[in-house]
Amino acid sequence: MSIYGEGWPEGLPYRGAGQVSGLDLVLDAEWGLKRAKGLIRGARMVGLDKWPTFDGLDIEVDLHDRSGWVLLSSEWLGLDWPWMFRDPFRLNLEPCRIEVAWRDAWQETWQAGFEDCAAANSDVALRGNLLLTANENKPSIDANFRVERGDIARLDPYWPEPVMPESVKQWLRQALLGGNIAEGRALIRGDMDDFPFRNGTGRFEAVARVENLSLEYLEGWPRISDSSAVVRFVEASMEATGRIGDN
Repeated sequence: MSIYGEGWPEGLPYRGAGQVSGLDLVLDAEWGLKRAKGLIRGARMVGLDKWPTFDGLDIEVDLHDRSGWVLLSSEWLGLDWPWMFRDPFRLNLEPCRIEVAWRDAWQETWQAGFEDCAAANSDVALRGNLLLTANENKPSIDANFRVERGDIARLDPYWPEPVMPESVKQWLRQALLGGNIAEGRALIRGDMDDFPFRNGTGRFEAVARVENLSLEYLEGWPRISDSSAVVRFVEASMEATGRIGDN
C-alpha cells in the first residue's frame, strides 16, 4: 500500500495465503475498490498488532458498487489471538454471510455485520450477531452471542484476557472443576479503542446458567459438587448466585 502513498488499513490482515479461483478485481483511478469477486479455499490470514490470525477458512466474496457480501465457512477454523485468548483453538464455522458497505474510495467509512452465525467445537457452541462500524481508529462493535452449550472444565482457553483481572482469571481456572453451561449470553458494545471498557465508555456483559457444577472455592476448602448457579460478568466484575447440592 505504501506504493500508492497509503498506509495499510487497520484491522485487515497484513499477510495471507490460500487457493484463489474465479478472481475478478477492479480498482478505480484512486485505487478504490470497484469490484471484487472470487473464492479462496483454505485461507490463512495473519493479523497485525492486536488482531487475530485465522487459518483453514473458506472465503467467497462478491463486492461491487460499495456494497456486497462475504461468505465465510470452515470445517475446522484455527484462531490464534494472543491479545484476547491465552491459547489458540479450533472451531467448526457454519456458513456465515457478512454484509458489507462503504462510502469512500479507501473504505475508511464502512460497516460490516452478520446475523445468526454459529461456531462450535467439543468445548463450546455459540450463535449470534455482530455489527462493526468504521471509526477514527479501531471500529465500534455491537455484538450479541448466545452460548448454546459449554463444558466448564474445558473453558481455560476462552476467558477473554484483556477484560478480566488476572486474579479473576486465576480463580476461574483453579476453582471451576466441572459442569455444563445450560444456556448463556454475552454482549459487547462500544468503541474498540476503549476496550475493555473499564472507564464506562462501552459495555461488556455475560451471563450463564451452569448445572452440575463442581467447584473448589479456595485451595484446601471442601469441594462443592452437584450444584447450579447463575454467573454474571459485567466489565471486570463477577457475581454468582446458586444452589449447593440438594439445598
